[in-house]
Amino acid sequence: MANKPTTESYFVKRLRDSGYLVDRVPVKFGFQDPRAWMVVIDQGGAAVFATCYRNLDGPDSNYIEFYDGDQYIPKRFRLTTNSMETIIDWLNTFGIVNKTFEYNAKKPRKHVEEEAFEDDYEE
Repeated sequence: MANKPTTESYFVKRLRDSGYLVDRVPVKFGFQDPRAWMVVIDQGGAAVFATCYRNLDGPDSNYIEFYDGDQYIPKRFRLTTNSMETIIDWLNTFGIVNKTFEYNAKKPRKHVEEEAFEDDYEE
């Protein structure tokens, strides 16, 4: 179960590594509830809720449901996949491409000596 999109920590890490703002929703679902976990993607922007359902339609029938109040994503879009790339492609297809500033601002880091050298010779 470790490296699958239906694992909350893996799902969150992969989306964050791809530049998305992702926050866990601290909800404890009941024993009979098929929902396992919930996160919000791009809070303050598109605000898409992703909910993982486990064994709803039978054993090993896990899927992730995306819901944003029908702003960008069609009614309660459900996705069954073992690929995070597929999930990211669908988010991009629906226009959920808001990346964090830090992700877009990534540049090769300079060594401290190079930065000091450049500061000494500024005119």
